[in-house]
Amino acid sequence: TVAVIDTTTLAVEKYIQVGLNPDGMLATGGKIWVSNSGGLSFPNYNNTLSVIDPVALTEEKQLTVGLNPFKMAADNYGDIYLVARGNYGDIKSRLQVIDEATGAVKQTFEDFEAINFSIAGDTAYVYNYDWATAESSILMLNVKTETVIRNSFITDGTVLQTVYGVAADPVSGLVYVSDAQGFTGAGKVYVFDQSGKRKFSFDAGINPAGFAFLNEKYIAGGKLK
Repeated sequence: TVAVIDTTTLAVEKYIQVGLNPDGMLATGGKIWVSNSGGLSFPNYNNTLSVIDPVALTEEKQLTVGLNPFKMAADNYGDIYLVARGNYGDIKSRLQVIDEATGAVKQTFEDFEAINFSIAGDTAYVYNYDWATAESSILMLNVKTETVIRNSFITDGTVLQTVYGVAADPVSGLVYVSDAQGFTGAGKVYVFDQSGKRKFSFDAGINPAGFAFLNEKYIAGGKLK
């Protein structure tokens, strides 16, 4: 289910039934999109997106996408980008492009495995993991033309052990990449400019994965409005 919460009282107003094990959510095009991974039903993963009407607070329909759908993000051209993680075996993790108007899968990138991604402007920063070589990498994708810009985003020789998260600051354009460094101890975050050169880095907690950016318009006198 998806819970509808009143932000003034924090009370749950309603639960909306969706598909198995909702694992991601996106608001775009006047709809709420929910990726139903079915992850708790391993190995029988789900392969649908639920489309919710945010006014009626009901599920309108379910769309068929790649197996084990996860992260979603919208570009500025009416498309939704989706990572479908597959089954960690013969069905690989792929990045798909979905037409927001029709819900149809327009394209599936077959040349690389996509684990997660972040979109800033016309560029998507996609990190992938090669299960055969145990190597991580980040590529750049033009979301307007839906083509790969270059296969290696990092250009200054910085070596990352295990990429675990990536996010592009929509204001500064800096790209933040987290490194889990073995998953058993503290991780690290590396910050790059758009040319792929490292600006700075800092230590983080175990398995750093997610980022959030606070826009300055929400700050007044050093305090949140």
